[in-house]
Amino acid sequence: MKDNNKNILIDSLMNTIFDPLKEPISDYIELGIDTVLDSETLKQIPVVSTIVGFCKFGYNLHERHLINELIKFLDALNSGSIDKEKLKERRKYFEDNPKEMEKELSRILILLDRNLEDKQSIYIGKLYRAVLNNEITWDKFVEFSRIVSEMFESDFCTITNFKETICDRKLEYKRLVYLNLLSEEMIISNGDISGFDEDGMTTYQQEQSEIGYRYEITKLGKDFLRLTI
Repeated sequence: MKDNNKNILIDSLMNTIFDPLKEPISDYIELGIDTVLDSETLKQIPVVSTIVGFCKFGYNLHERHLINELIKFLDALNSGSIDKEKLKERRKYFEDNPKEMEKELSRILILLDRNLEDKQSIYIGKLYRAVLNNEITWDKFVEFSRIVSEMFESDFCTITNFKETICDRKLEYKRLVYLNLLSEEMIISNGDISGFDEDGMTTYQQEQSEIGYRYEITKLGKDFLRLTI
């Protein structure tokens, strides 16, 4: 994308984020992209209108994908309340620090463009709403967004419905443990008394055996769920 087009797209995303949507757009998420592009409601969204304007000879796969992910992101962003005063403060901060605006919004566009799993852009929208409400810092958003980018569709369901348990090792928890959303601890049996020494003290045979794994949600995992569920 040419630099000029990139700047136009970033500016239009900023205008979209800081001017609340006039109508809900959740109904458009499950529709085919051709139906979406025929919607006058969506064409009124600055960032969608900008992408449509770039496509003079039809929409290729890239534009179709980005528009679809933007709709998911914006719907999630607007699905909860955003403090109006904090929103004004963030906009003023961007106006005074254009490089910071470009850094943040460019990252969001890149994330959305790379998302392949159905819920990734939804989670990114919820997390960015937390940034706008000053619930988390931008650095924490970056940390969480990296986690989201590595999650598969099944991971979102697993972490959402997770309950602490002791069980055999579960492969479906492996990636969530790697992402530090869950902790995994091997549980072993205690040693058995094997006899007495010369002073009458008991000795233990250190034959410990694995009996299962304890899975718990980490603090990071709790914060992740609090912000995204």
